[in-house]
Amino acid sequence: MNSDFLLAYNRDLDVNWSLSLSAGGNRMDRRNRGNTVTANNLEIPGLYTITNGVPGSIQYDPFSTGKELTAFMQAGSSHMAVRFCRCIGA
Repeated sequence: MNSDFLLAYNRDLDVNWSLSLSAGGNRMDRRNRGNTVTANNLEIPGLYTITNGVPGSIQYDPFSTGKELTAFMQAGSSHMAVRFCRCIGA
């Protein structure tokens, strides 16, 4: 399972200043289960099936694996509006 969220906030503080904030996160969960089956000796050489394994030489090994990851992020910035004035004097 994977889940994400993101929050954003933007605001003009006055005519010259603005503010932007962002925060978010991610959560991942992964699970795997299975079985490993091996036969160390074969009744008929060259026939590679579990049913061809010599009784007593067959091994069953169940396994389970998992991984979890959690991440958080944040960002912010402020900006000032700049105005240019070109003045020509005599």
